[in-house]
Amino acid sequence: MKKLDFNKILDNRKSALDKRKNELEDLKPILKISKPIEFTISDIAKTVNARKKGEKVGVSQLNFLENIKGSVVYIYEIVDNEIKQELLIKLAAFRSADNKDEDGNDLRRSTAKLPTSAKDNDTNILYVGSVKEYVHSRTRQHLGFGHPHTFSLQLKYWADPNWKFRFYYLEIVNKDITTDIEAALSVELNPLIGKREI
Repeated sequence: MKKLDFNKILDNRKSALDKRKNELEDLKPILKISKPIEFTISDIAKTVNARKKGEKVGVSQLNFLENIKGSVVYIYEIVDNEIKQELLIKLAAFRSADNKDEDGNDLRRSTAKLPTSAKDNDTNILYVGSVKEYVHSRTRQHLGFGHPHTFSLQLKYWADPNWKFRFYYLEIVNKDITTDIEAALSVELNPLIGKREI
C-alpha cells in the first residue's frame, strides 16, 4: 500500500463536509414536508402492476409518487398509538426464525431493523427513510411488493388490515445531502424501527 498522507486525507474530507454543511444551510428556508397521506393496510392492493401508469405503488393514495423522480426523504407514522405494542409483537414474530408454514418453509422476508429499545420508545413515528430516485419503487417495497430479500417494512405480510398509517415526504433537490436530512430527521423523530445515523 502506498504511504498515506492523513493530513491531506482529513483536510479533503473536512472540505467535503463543509460543502455539505453549506448546502444544508441553503435548504433551511425552502425545505417543506407534504401534508399527511393516510392509508390502511387493507388499502394495499392484492397485486401491483409496476408497469401500468397510476398503479405502480400498490395503494391508490400513493400512486402519484410515480411522478416524483428525484430524491425524497419519507416518513411513516402510526395514526393510533394504541396499536404500537401489538405492532412490535407482530413484527418481531414475523422476523422470528419460528415464522414457518405448516410444511416448515421459512415465511420471513427482510424487514427493517427492530431495535431492542423499541418497546420503550414513546414515538408514533414508525420509520424514516430516503431514496435518491424513484420513491414509488421504494414505497412499493415497503408495502410488501418487493423482493423478499430487499430490506423494507414489508407491511402487507405482517400488519393488521385495520391499522392506519400516515405517509409524509420531502423532495430534496440535491441528492448528495439526502442521507444527511434523513439522519437529522431520524434523530429528531426517533422512529420505532429502522437504522440510526448520527
